[in-house]
Amino acid sequence: MDMDFGGNFVGGYSVNYKEVLKQQDIMAVTKLLVHRMMENPYISVGDYLQELSDTDLDSLQNAIEQDHFEDVILISEMLATGEGCDPAKDFDEFSQRANSLTTFITIASLGRKGLVKVHYDKLSFHPDSAKNVVVERIDGLDYGSLIDKFK
Repeated sequence: MDMDFGGNFVGGYSVNYKEVLKQQDIMAVTKLLVHRMMENPYISVGDYLQELSDTDLDSLQNAIEQDHFEDVILISEMLATGEGCDPAKDFDEFSQRANSLTTFITIASLGRKGLVKVHYDKLSFHPDSAKNVVVERIDGLDYGSLIDKFK
């Protein structure tokens, strides 16, 4: 897939929303976020994940499992800049943001299944937020029996 989505500029890369919309291989959930960002470029990752339908959250989880990382990278960059982070400057920063989004998606999926309590207001790409507690065990839930089911 030819993925030329943005322009390099001094200080980082930016997502070119119009170019993303022209791509045939981009997931619908990614295009929906592009449209939203074109209308209002401010959104937190927690709000985004809470507002996703179960179907869209599942499609993102499947994208991760099937190595469809183009969408994960695009979404992570849009959400990071949507919460006020500077555009990514290099591969390491893209990778870190994509890894964070992968973790956030997994946490949100577990939260929707009632397996953990998610603190959506603490989810963030900001480096200062790395120490935030974003997920907690649910008191009274027998995690041991859940683990046994997957053995």
